[in-house]
Amino acid sequence: MTRADDGWTGTEVVFEIINKSKEVQILRFEHRGWQNINDHFRKTSYCWAFYFQKMKSLFETK
Repeated sequence: MTRADDGWTGTEVVFEIINKSKEVQILRFEHRGWQNINDHFRKTSYCWAFYFQKMKSLFETK
């Protein structure tokens, strides 16, 4: 991240899609480079988990 909240500056968000078969894909996600584990880190981690759970639910019901 080059322009973000102070806690995110200098971090890197990485998405990788791994094809296991025609029917199975794995989404690998990392948000790395945090300078320290603080309240902003905890809230962001919780939000990422929430977003991915919602996305998983959406894909599984379509």
